Amino acid sequence: MKDTVFSRGLKGGEFGEIDGKISGDTFSADYHDYDSEARYLATLGTATVLTRGEERALFEVYKSTRDPEIREKLINHNRRLVVSIARKYQDFGVPFLDLVQEGNIGLMTAVERFDASRGFKFSTCAVLWIRQAVIRAIANQSRTVRVPVHLQGLITPVIEAIAVLHRRLKCEPKDEEIAVYLRRMRGRKFTNISREKVGRVRCAIPLLRSQSLQEPLGDSSDETHTVEGTVEDERAVSPHLSAEQGSLHTVIQGALSKLGTRERQILELLFGLNGEAEMSLQKIGTKIGITRERVRQIKESALDKLRLPELLRKIDGTSLSFLTIQTKALNGKKFLHRKSSRRRGRVS
Repeated sequence: MKDTVFSRGLKGGEFGEIDGKISGDTFSADYHDYDSEARYLATLGTATVLTRGEERALFEVYKSTRDPEIREKLINHNRRLVVSIARKYQDFGVPFLDLVQEGNIGLMTAVERFDASRGFKFSTCAVLWIRQAVIRAIANQSRTVRVPVHLQGLITPVIEAIAVLHRRLKCEPKDEEIAVYLRRMRGRKFTNISREKVGRVRCAIPLLRSQSLQEPLGDSSDETHTVEGTVEDERAVSPHLSAEQGSLHTVIQGALSKLGTRERQILELLFGLNGEAEMSLQKIGTKIGITRERVRQIKESALDKLRLPELLRKIDGTSLSFLTIQTKALNGKKFLHRKSSRRRGRVS
């Protein structure tokens, strides 16, 4: 069968451009290479294209009887139309057979809603429902992050407008400029497009470039080299930093072991060396049962004992002692407190 599927259906324009040259030879036994796509296409070779009179008669009977067998016959004789449309969208990230199945759902909807009394060919109506079902499937299944259908049709025009305006303006165009360009150059479809809608479309454009972390790198089929292996884990601790902190922890614990029990306890509570939050002198005094001033005296005495030359030599110059840093911070706060007190005294 060399006849064209749309030779007796579509009336020029957009629908007439659809390539309907799906001949019986296309679905011959040459496709029996044991894959699902070839087996499905081979089943379409036996289906013939209905004439306009046969089609109209079947729809008139189906409209009055709702006979499931007639409905199935109408669907089977137009499945090649679905394949023709799905072919045009098979490079959009959804498997071809999935597109065909979604198109078949659109074909079923077209059979239910077609009105033969208006004098149009069924394929003219069906192509709208089939294409809508295919496009919705692409919008819902082709990307990791779903882009709304009402934005799907605006993405390509907005990308083209950005490229044109970027060449003209020599800079990144604003949303308002893109909206004005679309209203002027794209006709009635974009008459009511707003700056806010262009902004939402531009936010959706980066989602088109989403990539699976399990996708192999380059053309290699080796599953051990994937995108996931090149992405840095920001929560992971650097081995160098981990080793440095471990060494510093060992030095600090060795230094604290030279102090008395109370001195070590106060420093651990004051600087949070035991893994807990830092505590103030007042809270430490309340917990231990001594005054705040006595806690401060014990702290100063303990720090003086730790300021030994042999201890400081053990600490790497690139990572200063935690105790030394905290001591400098506390001394700085104390200095500022005394300075502000003196200023208040002068003012008074």
